[in-house]
Amino acid sequence: MSYVRKLRELPPKGEWFRLQEREHVKTDILRLNPGSWIETKRIIVRAGYYYEPFDMPLDELEERTKRHIMASMNPVVSKRKISLYESNPDIHDEKGANPWGTFTEEHYNKLEQVFLKEKKYICKQIHYRLRGKWLYEQKKGARTDKERELLWLRTFWYVDLEQSQSYQVESYENKQCGMYNPASGGYYGDDYDPAFIAASVVQGLYWINDLHNNGHFEPAYVHPLDCEQDKDKYL
Repeated sequence: MSYVRKLRELPPKGEWFRLQEREHVKTDILRLNPGSWIETKRIIVRAGYYYEPFDMPLDELEERTKRHIMASMNPVVSKRKISLYESNPDIHDEKGANPWGTFTEEHYNKLEQVFLKEKKYICKQIHYRLRGKWLYEQKKGARTDKERELLWLRTFWYVDLEQSQSYQVESYENKQCGMYNPASGGYYGDDYDPAFIAASVVQGLYWINDLHNNGHFEPAYVHPLDCEQDKDKYL
């Protein structure tokens, strides 16, 4: 079985690469009908940021969710300790006791059994918050200006396949490359500037597949320069 056939999960980031010359020059694209076949040896596995919230490993999300719920169920634990414990499992209260107080891990396990089927819905807002904190940690961990700049860049991330493979076109979509600029100033007054992307190119891509990423599906694309666009053949 070829590597292409096994490409159902989002590949490791060590296999991703950019093509910077494509981030500033738009390439014309043939508007193929949905269901048309294209052949390619290179796929865009993400048209977006290097780190996104769903990149957080599921086992880490599960553990942080557990810590958050246990701390929240303990009436003697302050909100500040809840926040601390989400990222540090080794903290204790002032007396060195278990920070959970009367709500123990045994209680959590029983609670999980009761709400097993509904857990993903009950924890949805918790997951949203924890994924956001995890993403902030990844960006905060950048060591150089170049790394920090890259984490705010919206671009195309490619992987090369071992051999060419045919894919059916699901749809045609426009995607941006550009640098994210956060909001500045206060929410009220003339000095407020909303967040925006300083787009360097808006490129048409072929959406050809979905890749699984930690319980979430995200689209994969093909750039028009990476496939033969034969109008007589495809339309």
